[in-house]
Amino acid sequence: MHSASTSLSGSVRINWPKRSMLCVAAVALLVVGLASVSEGAVAFSVPAALSPSGESAIQPAVSVGPDGTAVAVWSRPDGGSQLIQQATKRPGESAFGAPETISAVGRNAQYPVASVGADGIVTVAWIDYYSSNQDVVVATRGVGASTFGTPQTVSEINLRNYAPSLATSATGETTVLWSRPANNSTNMVITSATRPANSTTVGAFTDVGIPAGPYQLVPEGAYGIDGSLTVVWSTVAGVWASTRSAGSSSFETPVSVAALSGGLNGLMLAVGPDGLAVAVWVPVGNPTSIYSATRPDGSSSFGSAVDMTPGEFGEGEPDVAIAQDGTATVSYFSATVQNGPTLIRTMTRQPGSTTFDAAVPISTLSAWNP
Repeated sequence: MHSASTSLSGSVRINWPKRSMLCVAAVALLVVGLASVSEGAVAFSVPAALSPSGESAIQPAVSVGPDGTAVAVWSRPDGGSQLIQQATKRPGESAFGAPETISAVGRNAQYPVASVGADGIVTVAWIDYYSSNQDVVVATRGVGASTFGTPQTVSEINLRNYAPSLATSATGETTVLWSRPANNSTNMVITSATRPANSTTVGAFTDVGIPAGPYQLVPEGAYGIDGSLTVVWSTVAGVWASTRSAGSSSFETPVSVAALSGGLNGLMLAVGPDGLAVAVWVPVGNPTSIYSATRPDGSSSFGSAVDMTPGEFGEGEPDVAIAQDGTATVSYFSATVQNGPTLIRTMTRQPGSTTFDAAVPISTLSAWNP
């Protein structure tokens, strides 16, 4: 889940849980990737509570579309179940609207993700828990609509599906990615289902990549400006990637990005306007480290994985974004001494460069989960 979303107008909205309520702050910023540089003297707005007072709100996520439409989603308890709710701030409005429940009442719905497409359609996906099974469910809101439509189960039912994520193209085409069991609880396969641009319906799911194997998890996708979709995911033995060309319904043969000896914690992907793809992750193990691998435009394979944080400790939660000018920024947390305080740090790769600059701390107190 990303902690910040940006719009073409240059605003950023940051969400966090505070005192059991979901809060959002907005600030006018010049944004470069996931880090922000103030344009003149700016200050955060007063936090606004989006979820009802007195109710818990967890697992927040936010998305901002090209037109400035912002959608925040979260999960909240409802008796013995969990509901997915959303609130929207439309262009020209000064505040978010009232919360709307978009999941079915009486279900255990959690881990929502959201995307506002360039076609004006909003897509929200989540996991619906029941018995010992987990479905991937999607709800969409069409252009001009005031409410979301009936939720649509896009995964195979009566299975334990995992980890939904969303990727959206420049035209609004949106793909849901998740991991589903094949033969038993440990043999998994990465799966996708796509909502075409200007449609509110998600199509049938299709498998991505190599045949089912142990623990294929945490799929992350990103569209290129040409409409191609790149997906990365992990297994206990490595990081893999596959690409679907624009207009195609199938993915190419997966390629190995990096070998692993025990899985990973955290995997993120970004594709820039110049076609550069950057994947970042943290392998399971001690000591930890942030690794990255890049794929130049026009190439089908990623280069060798690079340890980005030698000499640091306790690294975690890497994220990556690529700005319109091609600047790539990675954020994460780490300490510079064993058992020392962890700070949020960023490192930047300038357009045309093949390496990232030295890391810069952007927090002054111990912090996690950028």
